[in-house]
Amino acid sequence: FPLPGWEPERLADLDEVMAQYTDMPRDQLRNNYRYFLEGIVPTCEKVGIRMAVHPDDPAWGIFGIPRIVHSDSDLQRIVD
Repeated sequence: FPLPGWEPERLADLDEVMAQYTDMPRDQLRNNYRYFLEGIVPTCEKVGIRMAVHPDDPAWGIFGIPRIVHSDSDLQRIVD
């Protein structure tokens, strides 16, 4: 039984997915995250869903992919 997200058919596309983030600046990743949150949070608030975010694990850059939640200031930025 593969772990969720590690199914063979998904792993076949891993290089393509990683390439989408290779040259992405952290600010662009933050802007993408903000766009996502601004799109869903109003509806979540309206229907009583409370959103949460888990810090990056590991909390440092890995595989050349930018991280979005690896410090207290990152968490504060998201809340703000």
